[in-house]
Amino acid sequence: MAFKQRDFLVFAVCLGIMTLSQSSLAQGFVCDGRFFISLYADQDANNPNAEKSTELHKINFGQGQVDFTDNVVFPDIELNGLGYNSKDNLIYGVSAQRTLRGIKNVVRLFPDGTYEVLEPDDGAIRDVQWDFAAASCSADGYYVVHDRGSQQLHYLDVTGDQVRLHASIALKWTPDVAEALGDFYVAMDDFAYDVSDPGTIYSYQRGHDLDPREAEETRGRLLKIDANLASPTVGTVSLVGEPDQGPVVHIGAMFFDTGGKLYGYGSATPFNPNPPGLTHERLVAINKVTGEIELIGTGPLAQGSDGCSCPFAIGMQMQVATEEVGCQSTVRYEVVINNSAAAAITNVVFTDTLPDGMRIASVTFPDGVSYRVAAGTGVGTPVLTLEELSLPPGTDVSLVIEADARGLSGAFQHQAHLTNLPAALGGEVVSDDPATDRPYDATAVTITQETPRATTMPDTVVCAGQPLTLLAESDPAWSFHWTGPDEFYSEEASPVIDPPTGQDSLYYYFHQQRGECTVVDSVLVRVALPPESAVIADTTITLGTSIPLAPAGVDDATVTYQWLPNEGLSCRDCANPIASPVVSTDYELVVNSAAGCTQSFGVSVTVEEPVAAPAGGVHVPNAFTPNGDGRNDVFMPVANRQVVFSLLEVYNRWGERIFRSDNFSSADQASGWDGTYRGQRVTAGTYTFRLVATEEEVRREYRGKLHLLY
Repeated sequence: MAFKQRDFLVFAVCLGIMTLSQSSLAQGFVCDGRFFISLYADQDANNPNAEKSTELHKINFGQGQVDFTDNVVFPDIELNGLGYNSKDNLIYGVSAQRTLRGIKNVVRLFPDGTYEVLEPDDGAIRDVQWDFAAASCSADGYYVVHDRGSQQLHYLDVTGDQVRLHASIALKWTPDVAEALGDFYVAMDDFAYDVSDPGTIYSYQRGHDLDPREAEETRGRLLKIDANLASPTVGTVSLVGEPDQGPVVHIGAMFFDTGGKLYGYGSATPFNPNPPGLTHERLVAINKVTGEIELIGTGPLAQGSDGCSCPFAIGMQMQVATEEVGCQSTVRYEVVINNSAAAAITNVVFTDTLPDGMRIASVTFPDGVSYRVAAGTGVGTPVLTLEELSLPPGTDVSLVIEADARGLSGAFQHQAHLTNLPAALGGEVVSDDPATDRPYDATAVTITQETPRATTMPDTVVCAGQPLTLLAESDPAWSFHWTGPDEFYSEEASPVIDPPTGQDSLYYYFHQQRGECTVVDSVLVRVALPPESAVIADTTITLGTSIPLAPAGVDDATVTYQWLPNEGLSCRDCANPIASPVVSTDYELVVNSAAGCTQSFGVSVTVEEPVAAPAGGVHVPNAFTPNGDGRNDVFMPVANRQVVFSLLEVYNRWGERIFRSDNFSSADQASGWDGTYRGQRVTAGTYTFRLVATEEEVRREYRGKLHLLY
């Protein structure tokens, strides 16, 4: 949405907070760490008496830019003096319309754009008044307004149906300031309750001449007000630091973030009593200790001023013990989680993921709170997660994380996260670095690590059972040593190792030291297993027959095969060749894996001359056709009646036996092979057979090839 200077007369800023009121949770404003800004605009810029509407926005800011988002429109009403009340999770303000006796109405705002006007009760509130709406909400839920006429702060109870006066305190200078300035008078434009110290209010005095009743010495000064009703010095006002106008001369809206940092939205030009009035466009950070002002960014133009701060909040700070370190092995992160609310928050999840390269060396856990360290996180890992964390009311929860940063150099930053928070907190809070004035920024550390002139070998692969030489070139100015698994340690630059068995990934570390500096390089050694294969046992065949040299099912596409010698083989680079040697041969199989690992296997094949068949002896056909036509459907040897076949076996091309028959004669056709295996027809092709025949107590064995045709 675009904003024009002439459109706006007043804006107000406030910070949303977490809610503790379960009854109003559904209708309350959600706090996600951003500020609220309220602007009201003329419905008709040419008619000064026209009705105005107020728009409530959230703002994001960073890198010098301020953006307004998520507007909620409150029609037909001009609002000032907004404050977020923790009692009901709603926002309160003052309407520009006056009652009959001249006092302005207090209004209760809802996040859906509706509002209700609260009537004053019949009590003491009718004896007080306020004109300019500098207001905010106190930590205990009172809506506090400044009365310029009487220079008092009025504490109003607004949680009921009517506005009731709880207390009024007179403002006065501290004795040392009163001695120099005399009677107290300030034309307060806005004030904010300190989140870190809920009994303290801060206000900024404009840095230009506007009200002659104000002391000149207060211009451009930060005021600190004791607003603790239980304090004996309540109402005293002191000056902070020296006058500092810096990038602004007028701050109309003041507010704190959840980390306790003070901000303002203001103008670089003095007030002009004629239109267009103040031009507010600058977001500034205010140092509440020194009063110094720093420009954060510029945003949309607005006119007028008011603001509020958040008395209750969830905040988290993370700071390094030293922002710049050199040659340091550990970085110390100090985390403080603040729950300034009046009730505990439970089941919170804290997560901190360290920058790349760091590991958690130690953790000092918080005292007096319950939590559970999530599995897989903590010491030795880059992540710490605390689950079921409880945050007691009004308490700081502290923990210290020491990170191992050996070998790292450069700038590193990260943020911790609180999740599983109540819905009114937006569900998540990120950590803030208190060393800067930027809100919710990452915690940064710079490591200036001295680097030696040395190199190590790249990650490598070694075959199991084979030695490996670790290689490193060291810098003579640095001492060094290697470490590794199984307590390996060596002060040699290039030691020879035997990688432990049973592990497939091993890290070896090359440590170099010089004074307090430590640099560690790692070498990943992957251990590759040798390729698996198999061959048949040494065997004997009859000349003219064949045999597979490896069992079926050993083929692996990730390895290569080489058979030596090549004679008598159906192939030399396959897993399962068929051997048909004419002489006895010793075969060797060499298998190479993709990782370069080699394995060898051997098998001996003895070749025998076939035994001559006796007269009228055995005849074995070399083909048959089991196609069911009644002709040559069974593979069956033929012999005279004196021959007994004690064994007939048939093998497929992988050496698997698929048929066997025992003790039969050639007349017993049912004992032959019908071309099936386990009840299923086999495919056409070449098979091998083995036949044992006995004639007149002479045993003979026959082997050969058989062709099955359809």
